[in-house]
Amino acid sequence: MKIKPFYAGILFGLIFAFSQAFLGYVWKDAYAYCTIGHPRDLIFWLTSILTSSKISQYTLPLLSTFGVILGSFIASKVYREFHIVKIEKSNLFTTFTLGFAAAVFGLFATFCPIRLFVLLSFGDLEVLFGIIGYTLGIFLAIKLMRR
Repeated sequence: MKIKPFYAGILFGLIFAFSQAFLGYVWKDAYAYCTIGHPRDLIFWLTSILTSSKISQYTLPLLSTFGVILGSFIASKVYREFHIVKIEKSNLFTTFTLGFAAAVFGLFATFCPIRLFVLLSFGDLEVLFGIIGYTLGIFLAIKLMRR
């Protein structure tokens, strides 16, 4: 039985939404979808459980990132599009460094561009610096990649 990607996305989205609702998760203001911030919250949450400390401000981390990863993995397997991309050894360090830098700067600049615009809609004008920084970074990356 094949499940269409649209219905698989709805199914997994509902599963994760209901699991968060029934587990008593409290939504944080201006918290958008982010593949950097949500895993960070999961690590904080697991650390606070394992060390019996109260370093985490969240009752439970958002599970939307894992829903997207699981849903896309299942869809790629069902439609036979899953394949492992091999990176050349000469580009391995560069790829890792740029990915790590993107994650660090993403955490530094209030997590993700979507959240920047959500915060801007809440009236936080300080995020304009983050939006300008993202825009300049994108243009700089395009210029460097075209060399």
